[in-house]
Amino acid sequence: MNNITDSKTASPAPDRDRKHHEALRVVSNDIGCSGYARPSAFMRYLQDTASMQHEMNPPTTAQLRAEMQRAFILSRISLSIKADLFEHDKIDCLAWIVPFRGMSIDRCYEISRGGETVALGAAVWAICDTETRRFVRPEQKHFGFGFSEPHDFPCRRIAIPRDINMEEVGEFRVAWSSADMNRHLNNTVYADMFCDYLPEGMLDDRRISEFTISFLREAPLGEILTISRVSDGGAPDETYYFTARLSDGNIAAEASFRLTAPTDC
Repeated sequence: MNNITDSKTASPAPDRDRKHHEALRVVSNDIGCSGYARPSAFMRYLQDTASMQHEMNPPTTAQLRAEMQRAFILSRISLSIKADLFEHDKIDCLAWIVPFRGMSIDRCYEISRGGETVALGAAVWAICDTETRRFVRPEQKHFGFGFSEPHDFPCRRIAIPRDINMEEVGEFRVAWSSADMNRHLNNTVYADMFCDYLPEGMLDDRRISEFTISFLREAPLGEILTISRVSDGGAPDETYYFTARLSDGNIAAEASFRLTAPTDC
C-alpha cells in the first residue's frame, strides 16, 4: 500500500506531535576554536529535529519525494542565540510548523538547556514539484502531524545597505564534504562559511547574537562562490552583511550576522 495515501497518514490526528522534541548532546566536533558551538551546529540541531518530526510521523521526506514528487525548499532562516553551548551540553530541541494559509510554510524552533532557552529559530520553507521544479501549495496530506502557533521571534528579512560598497573577501568551492544528497551546498554549511569571512579574530571577543540567511539559488557541487562583505559600523552592536555570488553573477545567498559583547548574548 502507498503509505502517503493511507487514510491514517492523509488525515492525521490534530494533536499528533504538534511540537516535536529531540534530546541531543553537543559533541566536540560542534565546537569552534573560540570554545563554543559554531552557528552551523545550531542549524543542524534544529533541522535534525524537524527532520525527525517527519520521520516519526509519515509521510517522511523520502516518501514525499519518491511517491508524490514533492520536496521541501528552505527560503530563509533566522536564529536568535541567547547563550553559548559548550562541549557535552545536554540540550532539548523543539521544532513545529505554524498553520499555513498560502504558499509558504513557517517553521519554528527552540533550543533549551536545563530549562533555559538558549536559542529561538524561525524559517520559511516551500514545497516544490521535483519534476517541474515549480512551487506548489502545501496541503495537510504532506504532513503526518499537527501544527502549533508561533513563538514571538519572527523570521527576519535582510536589508543590505545600498549606500555602501561590499568588499570581495574570498572564494568558497562547493566540494564533496559540504554538499548534500542533492549535490548542492548543504544549507547548514552557509552559516560557518560566512563566519570564515568575518574579520580575523572578530569572534574571539564577540558573539553572534542573531543571524539570518536567505537562500536565493542553489550552489551545485563544483561551484565556486565569491563572498562579499560589508559592516554597518554599528557600536556596540555591529551587523555584518554577506553575499555569496555564483560564477554566473547571480546571488546564491545573502546573510546578516549581528555581533555583540559576550555579556549581551
